[in-house]
Amino acid sequence: SQIDFIQVFREAMLDSRTFSPLLRDDVSVQALLQEKTISDSPLAVDADSLMGLVTTDYFLEPVLRDFNIRTSYSRMEVRDDLYERSDSVSIELSATIYNTQGEYQFEQRESFERSFPVVVADESARQTDALRNVTAIREGSSELVRGIVDGIVTRVNPLTILRVYEEYFLIDRGRNNGFNEGSRFMVFEPSETITHPVTGA
Repeated sequence: SQIDFIQVFREAMLDSRTFSPLLRDDVSVQALLQEKTISDSPLAVDADSLMGLVTTDYFLEPVLRDFNIRTSYSRMEVRDDLYERSDSVSIELSATIYNTQGEYQFEQRESFERSFPVVVADESARQTDALRNVTAIREGSSELVRGIVDGIVTRVNPLTILRVYEEYFLIDRGRNNGFNEGSRFMVFEPSETITHPVTGA
C-alpha cells in the first residue's frame, strides 16, 4: 500500500512532454547546485551523472505536507456489538521550483480530501486497518501530482496557440495535459487600453 510520490511525480512530468526529469535521491538543492556548477565547468568529466545537469533549467523540490487517514467508530445504540465506522483521507502536496542559481521561483500546492459513507462494522472489523482508504489514497495522490505538474507546466511553458483556422485553433496541449474532446476554454480578446484622465494610469 506504499506510494512512491517521487515516482508519481516523475511519470507525470514525463507525460507532460515538457520536462525530462533527472532524479537525485536524498540530495539537497544546494548539493544539486554544486553538482550543476561542476558539470558546467570546463574541468567536468564526461560522466553520465553530470551530463544530465548541463542543460538543467529548474530544480523541483516536492514536499508531502499533510497525510492523514482518519477512522472513527461509535457504538450503535440498538446493538452494542456493532459500530458505525467512518473513514476519511486528506493529502496535501507541494512542489517548490528553483532556478539553476538556487533562487526561489514559485511554489505549486494541491490538496485532496475524501470522506467515505458510514458503514456498520463488528468488533473484528473495528480492529483491522482501514483498507478501503488505500484506493482513494492512490487515486488522490496521482490526482494531486498531476495537478501540480499541470500548474508548473502552465507557469514555465504557457499555453501557446500554434495555428488559427476559420472555425478552430490548434494549441500545444493535449490529453497528457488533461484536455479531451469536449474540453471547454475561455477565450479573451485584448481590449483597448483606457487611461485615467487624472492619474494617467
